[in-house]
Amino acid sequence: MSRRNFWWIFILIDWITILSAIFGGCCSNAWSLESIMRKSPDCGILLTFAQFAAVTVYHLPHFLTLSSSWSLRFKARQVPLYDWAFIVSGFIAVNLLNNFAFKFKIPLPLHIVFRSSGLCVSMLLGFFVLRRRYTLTQIVCVAVVTAGTLITTAYSPQTGSEVASEHSPLDFDFSWDYVVGISMLALALILSGFMGINQEKLYAKYGSHTWPEMLFYSHSLAMPLIPFFLPNIIPQLRYFNKSTKVQLGESTIGIPEMHILLVANVFTQFLCITGVNKLTAKVSNLSVNLILTVRKAISLVFSIWWYGNSWNNEMTVGTLAVLVCLSLLNDDV
Repeated sequence: MSRRNFWWIFILIDWITILSAIFGGCCSNAWSLESIMRKSPDCGILLTFAQFAAVTVYHLPHFLTLSSSWSLRFKARQVPLYDWAFIVSGFIAVNLLNNFAFKFKIPLPLHIVFRSSGLCVSMLLGFFVLRRRYTLTQIVCVAVVTAGTLITTAYSPQTGSEVASEHSPLDFDFSWDYVVGISMLALALILSGFMGINQEKLYAKYGSHTWPEMLFYSHSLAMPLIPFFLPNIIPQLRYFNKSTKVQLGESTIGIPEMHILLVANVFTQFLCITGVNKLTAKVSNLSVNLILTVRKAISLVFSIWWYGNSWNNEMTVGTLAVLVCLSLLNDDV
């Protein structure tokens, strides 16, 4: 086999690995997330810090080095820590808000649609904050995506809510929990937009190769916050420990079902973010957004099919408006 053919095989394997991590990891993560939230919707904080701890532990050895006195210390950062401050704090807040929103009866399909409109929020912030100008196609698509998100939100059945069975969504007789959950997702979207602007400035200043550093510090600097959330985390761990035991083959050892789902969620989340970051380093923002839009659509369809989530024609119209216009936006960004 020639060196050229060997090189193409290497590239093909690399791309298969990346796409498998994104479509396999991210879609599996959505499945494990919904499985957990259906059984324990209050465990958003536990889930967030479990994911953060896994990324921190995995990447920690890459950021440590031996000093001349044979003691471990952190390697010199490429970006000053104070420059990471806003992104790190925003990243922590966004993850907590997104995971905690499930406590307030937000179904996963709506969660996916809402987060899919993040590109539109970034464009609006780019216009008002960075004074950027956009084409007519982009402006129209922003309006349509916003309308699609609102339609999907208004018509989305409220999980576990008596209101949903008694009133039409158009009555806007939403429960307070539902309003709070939607507000959390909206705030997370806005924070993500500001983070994107700040991250774009940092990459322009220090180079996009600094993303592993951002990934590590955005997760590791959240660890000191764990003691403040222990009153929420400890009861959830106890609930996980009491969940149904799953037998391993013929062994008498049983592992709590919720712990298995937690490990699956943490592992698939790690695969997902690794695949996305590797993809970002290889292709343009256009290609990244297109691939992630397709991935979210697959997660949405799978959630509806696997869990039998309620769906209706109005939600279909709203979701298609979001996905189609996001693709048009990507073609024009």
